[in-house]
Amino acid sequence: MLKDCQRLLQNLAVTEANRYKLTPREAQIWQLRRVGSTYQKIAQQLYISIETVSSTLSIFWNPEAPIVLARRIFSRLF
Repeated sequence: MLKDCQRLLQNLAVTEANRYKLTPREAQIWQLRRVGSTYQKIAQQLYISIETVSSTLSIFWNPEAPIVLARRIFSRLF
C-alpha cells in the first residue's frame, strides 16, 4: 500500500512537472520532494547544495507562484 501511495505521488509529480513546464532538474527535485524526501536527502541524491534545493522549491511556496509559473509556460510557448 505504501508503494502504491509513493507511485501515485510520483505520477502526480510528473504530471505537475509537465503542466508547469519545469526543467528536467526542477522536475527531479520536485519529484523527490513530492514523495517525501527531505531537502538534505534531495541534495545528497542529486549532488547539489541544500540551498539549491531550497531556492528551486521556493517558487512553489511563493504566494505569486501561479503568476510565475504562468509566465514560464507562456514564455516557453514562443
